[in-house]
Amino acid sequence: MRGWLTNSRAIILTPLLLALVFILACGGTAATAVPATTQAAAQQQAAATAPAVAAAQATAVPAQQIAPTATVAVVQAQPTSVPAAVASLKGIRGGVVPQLDYADVRQRTLMASSINNKNVAMVFNGLVEYNPETVNPTEIRCDLCTSWDLAEDGMTYTFRLQENAFFSDGHQVTSEDIDYTFLASTCPECIPIRDGETVSSTIAIGAYFDSSRVIDDFTIEVKTLFPTPAFLLSLGSETWRVLPKHVEDGGQLQTTVNMEDLVGSGPYIHVKQVKAVSNHYERNPNYFKEGLPYLDGLDQFIIIDAGTGVAAFKAGQVLMSNGADNFSDAEVVQLAKEEPDKLDLQWGVPKSVQYIFFNTQAAPFDDVRVRRAVNLVLHRQPINETFTGGQGIASSAYFPPGLGFTYTKEENDNLPGTRELNGEKHPDDIAEAKALLADAGIPVEGFKIELATRNCCAYPDISVLVMEQLTRFLDWDVTLKVWEASAGFNAYLAHDYTFAVQRGGANYLDPDAFLDRFREGRLFFRWTGYVIPQIPVLFDAQAMELDADKRKVLLLEIEDVISADPNAAYLYWRVDHLLINKQIQNFFFKEHVRKYDTIWCDPRC
Repeated sequence: MRGWLTNSRAIILTPLLLALVFILACGGTAATAVPATTQAAAQQQAAATAPAVAAAQATAVPAQQIAPTATVAVVQAQPTSVPAAVASLKGIRGGVVPQLDYADVRQRTLMASSINNKNVAMVFNGLVEYNPETVNPTEIRCDLCTSWDLAEDGMTYTFRLQENAFFSDGHQVTSEDIDYTFLASTCPECIPIRDGETVSSTIAIGAYFDSSRVIDDFTIEVKTLFPTPAFLLSLGSETWRVLPKHVEDGGQLQTTVNMEDLVGSGPYIHVKQVKAVSNHYERNPNYFKEGLPYLDGLDQFIIIDAGTGVAAFKAGQVLMSNGADNFSDAEVVQLAKEEPDKLDLQWGVPKSVQYIFFNTQAAPFDDVRVRRAVNLVLHRQPINETFTGGQGIASSAYFPPGLGFTYTKEENDNLPGTRELNGEKHPDDIAEAKALLADAGIPVEGFKIELATRNCCAYPDISVLVMEQLTRFLDWDVTLKVWEASAGFNAYLAHDYTFAVQRGGANYLDPDAFLDRFREGRLFFRWTGYVIPQIPVLFDAQAMELDADKRKVLLLEIEDVISADPNAAYLYWRVDHLLINKQIQNFFFKEHVRKYDTIWCDPRC
C-alpha cells in the first residue's frame, strides 16, 4: 500500500485551511493510496504540505449558534485505503420519529432519481457509506462491506462483504448483487428489465468505473479507469443502493410506484403509504448491524405549506425533516430563535446552487446570445439576501467560491453577472445584455415569455423576483407556470418549458461532482438538450489531473467556457439547513446520511 498523503492534489486544494462548520464544525480527512509511479515526485512535496493537513482539526461551535460561518475551505477528498472505524455508541432503543417530508414520493425507478432518497435511503444499503456519526463530510466507511484494499496501481479495489446481511425477503446479500448494481448504475441498457431507464446525475461512478469481478460470494474486485480519491466519495452516494438481483431477475423492477414492493437490506422496511399524505417505516428485525437501528420506526408526513410546517415543528408533531423542507433560510433562522429550548439548526457546506436552466431546443434560448443575456442581467445579491438572509453566496460562478476550486469570494464579487456598482446591478452587465438581445433580434420591450418552476422549496417565490428583474432591466413581459413537484420534473424531461427555476446539489466534495451535471447524458443534457462542446474533454482532463495547481487552471478554463455558452445561469450557492428537535441524538447533517440507523431519541420519542 502506498499513501495518497504524498500527493499534492490529495492533500489540499487551497492554501487556507478553515473549519467546515455546521452547528458543529468538522476537520480534515484521512488518506488513500497513491500509484507507485507518482509517489517519488510527490514525496518531495509532502514536507511542505503535510503539516497543513494536521492543522485541519475539528473545531467546536457552541450549540446555540444559529448562523453558519461566512467562509469555508475544503481539504482535498481523501478516503482511506481501509474503512473508517465504526463507532460503538450506546443509544436509547425504541420510539418512532415523525419527520417532515416536503413533497410526495416521485414515481421513478431506483437510482433514476435522487429526489426519492428521502423516502428509500433507509430501506437500502450501499457498499460503503458516509460516516453518519461524525461531522466530517468526506469520511467513508463500510456499509455492506467489512473491509477493502486498494492495490498499488491506485485503481483496483477488493471489497469483502458482510456474510450476515439479508434482504427483507430473506435472500442473502452476495457479491452478485454488488456486481449487478454496478452494471445497473453504469449500463442500464445492458439489463433487459432496465433498458430505457436513466441513471440519476447524483450517481457519478460512471466517470470512474471500469469493471467489476465476482471473486466469491463475499468478495468482489472493482477497477477504476484511473487513480482518483473521488471514486469512493461517489460510491458513497445514497442514490447508489445495492439492488436485489434475484428480484429484478424475476421481473420485478425496484421502483417507488409501489413502495411496499421495495426489497432492501436496510435498517427499516416500508410498511404503509398514504398517497400525498405520509409514508411509514418499521425497524427491520433482521438488520445485519447488531443493535441497530435504535428506533422502532419512522413516520414521514408530507407538509408542503411552510406555515403548516412551522406549526408542526413548534407543536412537536414533527421532530426533523427528512433532508429538505419548504422553508427559506430566513424562516428556519427565525423558528430556531423562537424555540431555542426545543430546536437546533444545523448547517451544511455550500454544495447546492439555486439556478435557472434553459430549454435550448426552442426559441428564444436556442440562441446562445439570449442565454448569455439572461445570465448577465440577473441581480443575484437581492435574491440571495431575500432567501438566505445573506448566508448564501450570490454568484454566477459554476463552482462554489471560496472552496479553493476556482474563484475566491473576492474574485467572485467582481465577475460579470455577479458584480455590483454602489450596491446596484452593474450597468455594464445590463448594457451588454441588451446589446446581445438586440443582436439576436429580441424586441427591446414587451417580449412575452413564460418562466416555469415546481411548487417546492420556495421556488415560486424565487421565480417572482427573477420575473421582476427581467421586467425591470429588460422590459420583458414574464408570466409564471408553477408545476406540482413531480409533474415539473416530467415537464423538464419532455422539454415542455422555456426556462425554469430549480436548485441542485453536488453529490460529494470534489470538482467532478459540481461539473457532472454538465456532462453528456447527465442532468442539464436531459433538461436543456445541450452539452457545451468543450465539456467532455475538459471534464476528463481535470478529473485525471493529480496536480492541484494544474487542475485549478483547467477548472478556471471550464468557468470561462460555460459562461460563454451557458445552458444554465447560477443565482446563488446555498448553505443547506436542517431543523431538528433536541430530542434527536447522534445526527450530523450532511449528504447521504438518511438511513437513520444510528440516531435515537432522549427522552424516548
